[in-house]
Amino acid sequence: MLNVIEFEHKMLQSLLAAGNLKEVINDERWQKYINTKLITLGIDAATQRNLAKKGFPELHEINLNEQLLFLSELFKQSQVFEIKNQCLIFLDQRKKKILKAAHWPILKEWVKYVDNWAHSDGLSSVFCLMLQNELDLIYPQLTKWNKSKNPWERRQSVVCLFYYSRTRKHFLPFEVAIELINNLLEDKEYYVQKGIGWALREASNVYYDYTLDYILQNAKTLKPAAFSAATEKLLPHHKEQVKMIRKKKSTF
Repeated sequence: MLNVIEFEHKMLQSLLAAGNLKEVINDERWQKYINTKLITLGIDAATQRNLAKKGFPELHEINLNEQLLFLSELFKQSQVFEIKNQCLIFLDQRKKKILKAAHWPILKEWVKYVDNWAHSDGLSSVFCLMLQNELDLIYPQLTKWNKSKNPWERRQSVVCLFYYSRTRKHFLPFEVAIELINNLLEDKEYYVQKGIGWALREASNVYYDYTLDYILQNAKTLKPAAFSAATEKLLPHHKEQVKMIRKKKSTF
């Protein structure tokens, strides 16, 4: 039977070897960039993905549901950023062909153990496809997260709506999705505001005219973090139009 503590130790040793590290030393520069309280080893994303591709033989001995339950416990317990990342890469590698509605009760709990934007976005990558394929199951959870006291749940409720929208085929109607964004416009958490901006930016790939109108209407009141991200992909003349409106009067 797999033991979480023993498996975490083995995974940590594999990460150290892959990153050419002799011991666990917290990379404070990377930790600050991620804005996490977790220990960060500073191992680059490509190295982490290569390690995940090699896999861990112990996981092959149990079925997918057992794997998800086991990795859920590891994600919950670990205090190392890269170990949690290995769990997320495992999900990402299986999100298109294997993950089903039956796995949602397990996966939705992972949000509770997120404390940084990188892991939040890693879950968004998985949840956005589940939303596309299992709308009636996932959307009600988004509405709950939208009102949560947990800022990472609130962020998740909007970021996964249009996450990397150019790679997807189906989306919520704009008027439905925008209600979740509306509810958080006054949110005081920086990463929630950044999530709003990202959601609007990606929405512009799908609903450009609607998104532009929304940004124009809210140009004076969008918080700085949201405004900056939301306008990134606007056409140059539209970006200038929005900026001119914003300059006339600021309410924040």
